[in-house]
Amino acid sequence: MSFVTPDGGPGFGTSFMMLLPMIIMLLFYAFIIYSIVYAMLFMKKKIKLDAERNQKLDVLIEITAKREEKQPPGRQD
Repeated sequence: MSFVTPDGGPGFGTSFMMLLPMIIMLLFYAFIIYSIVYAMLFMKKKIKLDAERNQKLDVLIEITAKREEKQPPGRQD
């Protein structure tokens, strides 16, 4: 069994083997691009959630400060 077609050109197996490195390279680049896009989306969501958490912490700090102002001196709860 040979990899040469009747007209003398390379057969399907030989052509595929020549394209295989290029296909692997394209898949690698697609994976890299996917990873970068996924990381960017993750960071965008993380920044939004961090901002919300910071706002909630600010509210808690204000509530704690008000509670400490109202508390009589020498008393600790």
